[in-house]
Formats: sequence, C-alpha cells, structure tokens
Amino acid sequence: MATSLAFHRRLRLPFALALSALLGLTTIFSLSAQDTGTPRETRKEKNAIMLRLVCLAGMKDEEDFVIASKDEEGNWVEHQQVKLRTTFISEWLKVTQGRLYLTQRSGDTLVSRCAFTYPAGARRAVALIFPAKTKGDFRAQIIDPAKEAFSAGRIMLVNYSSTPGVVMLGSRRTDVKPGKSVVVKPQAGEDGMFRMVVGYADESDKLVACYDRYIPGIDKSRDFLFLLPDPVLGLRVLSLSEFGPFE
Repeated sequence: MATSLAFHRRLRLPFALALSALLGLTTIFSLSAQDTGTPRETRKEKNAIMLRLVCLAGMKDEEDFVIASKDEEGNWVEHQQVKLRTTFISEWLKVTQGRLYLTQRSGDTLVSRCAFTYPAGARRAVALIFPAKTKGDFRAQIIDPAKEAFSAGRIMLVNYSSTPGVVMLGSRRTDVKPGKSVVVKPQAGEDGMFRMVVGYADESDKLVACYDRYIPGIDKSRDFLFLLPDPVLGLRVLSLSEFGPFE
C-alpha cells in the first residue's frame, strides 16, 4: 500500500508542475496582451504632434475650419475639422509638422485663410490667430510652450500694438515691446491675490494705466494677456485662460 501511494505521488508531482507552468504561461500571455492594448495607444497619443488654436478676433459666432497641409503634388491633405469663434481656445488637435493651413470649404475644394509652419522638434504648439489686413483672412503667431517655459501659473504677455507696453503683476514690472511676447510669473501677496496694471510709460517713465484689476493667482492655468491698440485709451487688454491638459 505504501508503495502504491508513493507511486501515485510521483505521478501527481509532474502533473502539478505542468499545471503550474501552464498557469504561468497563461498569466504572461494575459499581461502581454494588456501591455499591447491601451497603454501602447496611450503612449502613441502622448507622443503625437498636437496643436492648440487661440482665436483673438475677426471670426463670427462660430465658423467651420479645416486644418490641412499639401502633398508633393499640391493636393490638400485634411488633418482636423474644428469650429472656431472669437476669444476662443480650442482643444488639442492632432496634426503633422511642417507647413499647415487653416482653411475653409468652398464647394469641392479648400481655401486657405491662414498659413503657418509647425515648429520642428516641438511636441505641442500653440497658434495665436488674429485678423489679417484682407477681410476673412488671418495671421498666426506660433508658440512652443516648452521652449518659452510657458507652464501652469504663468502669464504670456503679447503686445500686438505699436505702443511699448508696461505690465505690473504685483510688484513686478515687465516692459513688452511692440510685436514681442514675454512669459512672466505674477508675484502674488499672502492672500494669493495680485494687482495687474497694464499701460505705457510717459516721457518721464511714469506708468499711464489703461487697465487696472486686482485678481487671484493662477496656479492651475496658463494665461494670455494681449495688448491691443485702442484709439482712446492707447492700449486695450484681452485676457484668455488656457486650462489643462497641457501635455
């Protein structure tokens, strides 16, 4: 009887080892299948070339646009359809590097309303869209947030006027020349608030205020502050906040 039990134990041992090995292979294949699913697609999406549009003015309540490029034969290649309006920030849109066009449909073809070049090496870019001299057309200023160190909690000052601008963010003064942009971090007080004053300097370098607000800090957003020409005040201010995800 003892001999018979020992014999059966020897039979069960290889079977148990084989079963254990089979379960181990099943687990490995299961984990491998999971690894080739959503996580890979997420990594691919994270590394995609993305563009966000910031629209200042010159558009209707809502207009349909197509972001496109051209192939070697000059044919249109469509990338994204997007609805835009004045003072609006779009979602992140998947595009390609190189020359891009903001177009609108006209019959069976596309008509370019704005042309710009996506910066080489940038994973994320922001296009500031504003009216051109020709009615219905636009110009674009392209920004690489990583290159500009434009992160959450900071403000990008952009001067689209011909007047040298002066911006006070708390106790910090920043001069912004016409056509230039500067990224700054406000110096908030202990209550998390700071005073924002925008204007220009007179002949004695005294600040002539055109805009004066007391506002809270902006830890969870990136803000744009546009300095625009104004025939009465000298400068007009447009502020837009961009919320995440930033990457």
